[in-house]
Amino acid sequence: RMTARGPGVKGVPAVGPCLLVANHACWFDPVFVGQFIPRPITPIMTARFFNQWFLKPLLKYVFRVIVVPETPLK
Repeated sequence: RMTARGPGVKGVPAVGPCLLVANHACWFDPVFVGQFIPRPITPIMTARFFNQWFLKPLLKYVFRVIVVPETPLK
């Protein structure tokens, strides 16, 4: 069983714009966050991971991920 704790957990608005950013990289963040946020979420993922042949159908049609291009660091 999972529980959400910490500042801001109760402060997520039920409607209107909201940007929620995880403080670490985890493939399952959208699943975990979706358990505690009382609204629909739309995950964002870089093309590097999204374009993996075995993940793309799941990410595109089940999780409806927004894909963004990966840009190299300068």
